[in-house]
Amino acid sequence: MASKQLALLLDTIGRDAFDRAADRAWAIAPRTGLADAPETDENSLIHELCWHVSQLAAPGKRPHTKLRLLCEIYSLAPDYAVLMAARWDHRLWSAASRRYHWRCYRRWLDDDEALAAPAQYSLWCDWFEDARTAPTAWRAVTRRPWRRSRLVRVLDCAGPVPFPLKARLYDALIGDPSWHGAIHTSLVHSARDLHGSLEPERVRPILRKLRLPKGTPEPTFFRDRFGWPVGP
Repeated sequence: MASKQLALLLDTIGRDAFDRAADRAWAIAPRTGLADAPETDENSLIHELCWHVSQLAAPGKRPHTKLRLLCEIYSLAPDYAVLMAARWDHRLWSAASRRYHWRCYRRWLDDDEALAAPAQYSLWCDWFEDARTAPTAWRAVTRRPWRRSRLVRVLDCAGPVPFPLKARLYDALIGDPSWHGAIHTSLVHSARDLHGSLEPERVRPILRKLRLPKGTPEPTFFRDRFGWPVGP
């Protein structure tokens, strides 16, 4: 159920129109960031709703109100554009707003793929690729208690995160072989991403400890690309 303030905004753009846009968002959200992902511009009404939120007050005013409304909209209509709009005022957020924002991300990353996929994509290209925000974002989404669904998604998009931060998590997980596939995938993305962070002298010992489960994507990537063996 929408909050009173969001309900008023939905009345402005039309409830039925929003419901149709939300259905479309849920249908295409799992493909966010993939090469064959549908164009989200088809959901122009959601973009219009984000604009209405941005006009609630002068720029820089009431940033928590805007953040709360945009997170509420995203939970109803998971479109990456909503997360981009939510980030606009991030330098003005209070400590409470930052906690609220990352609490929402942790919840979405733990959830259904439709809610998780745009949040994961946003985490990668908006927060992890920005050296100014990557450490804070990383600490926020990897904080305990861990849920496997969230951590697997975070590792998958962690390529740009400074390697020393990732290495601490790899070290914490590597004793459990069930994490070895996710660690390997994270390292592959660290090597391949345009802004990926990889430290060869620290990666090679990690690779030697991995026992990759059957079905791990690109199991020979490091051997083929760098000549580094994987496994004991």
